[in-house]
Amino acid sequence: GTVKAKAVFDNNNSTLLPGAFATITSEGFIQKNGFKVPQIAIKQDQNDVYVLLVKNGKVEKSSVHISYQNNEYAIIDKGLQNGDKIILDNFKKIQVGSEVKEIGAQ
Repeated sequence: GTVKAKAVFDNNNSTLLPGAFATITSEGFIQKNGFKVPQIAIKQDQNDVYVLLVKNGKVEKSSVHISYQNNEYAIIDKGLQNGDKIILDNFKKIQVGSEVKEIGAQ
């Protein structure tokens, strides 16, 4: 996508001119508040982006907002709380409201 940004460059040799456009590659990503979640956990239907959580031994759907994503993970900035247990496997065998037994945590 496109991001509007401001940057400061050493331009002593006047290579960059006022009003010029450039394509840049930036490394790193800073997100002050959010959760890094594997892409496999992100689900989507016609109306919603969500993850499935385990709460009190049952599957619950939690709508989320993604602030950044790539092929490996997504940064969720709304819809999750510290301590939430996100389901990462067996999606075909479970549905919202199903009782589940936790077998391990990552």
